[in-house]
Amino acid sequence: MMIKKEDLFIIAILGLALIILLSSNLNVAKGGDVTVSATVAAGISCNFSTDTASFGTLTTSLVTTAYGSTTVNVNSNAVAVLKAQDDGGAGNPGLWYAGGSDLIGSADSVYGNTASLTAGIEGYGLQATSTNFGTAMTIATRYDNASTTADVGGFELSNVNVASSTGAVTDARIILYYQAAISGANQAGSYVDVITYTCSNTL
Repeated sequence: MMIKKEDLFIIAILGLALIILLSSNLNVAKGGDVTVSATVAAGISCNFSTDTASFGTLTTSLVTTAYGSTTVNVNSNAVAVLKAQDDGGAGNPGLWYAGGSDLIGSADSVYGNTASLTAGIEGYGLQATSTNFGTAMTIATRYDNASTTADVGGFELSNVNVASSTGAVTDARIILYYQAAISGANQAGSYVDVITYTCSNTL
């Protein structure tokens, strides 16, 4: 999806739905909604490679990386900032199963800023890297983890910086990975999260 420059103020917003299923003897149905809208600050363009990602079936024996990482290409004639905001559920960030009122907390069950995910222990979050395809952007500390690790940064219900630059940006490329783990206490069901990404020139 290409988000093009508009002539007024503000931001670019991408809704990203993450859909998971928990392994169980119960019948589990897939489900999830994707919400996409966009307004872009003058002088900035953001190109998101996808607006969906899926964990498939999660089990207590594995930490799972979602299928469908998100690549964001950014160009800006000034400072560029990528932010993320989480919908979560029940007043907290995470993957939400409305049918069972169950939440897989982000980054962990007590909603910490970061977590090292472990099989059998509830948690969910984001990893981000900035490649040298063009201008490199600086990844925020909580999300600056290689996808080969199980270290993630937690989402929040308010905007949190994911990456930023100190000046103009040409073809910056940010790659976002999502990881999750469940405990035996998590219910079987279809869990959904909607993440709103904002691409702006305001820190």
